[in-house]
Amino acid sequence: MWCVAATHDIGFERDQRNNGVTPKIDPAIDGEREYVNDTLSSTGLVIARYHVTPRHPLIDAKTATGGSFHSDGRILVLVLKNTTVASNH
Repeated sequence: MWCVAATHDIGFERDQRNNGVTPKIDPAIDGEREYVNDTLSSTGLVIARYHVTPRHPLIDAKTATGGSFHSDGRILVLVLKNTTVASNH
């Protein structure tokens, strides 16, 4: 099983916690979820895909640096082909 979270970096911002520089993410995070869907699906290795909405989905939240982001709350599930290759050793 592979679980992943993805965000699209759109720039840099000042990290208020330590005065450093950190990536700034696109606040419309569902676009990156669908980019992962489209990209992996284009490989031909995805045999099934669906979205799951949890009972209490996260719709609006803040990043560690105070930026906001939003989502429709759905989680993408992709089922991949079993591509185990027999070893010749």
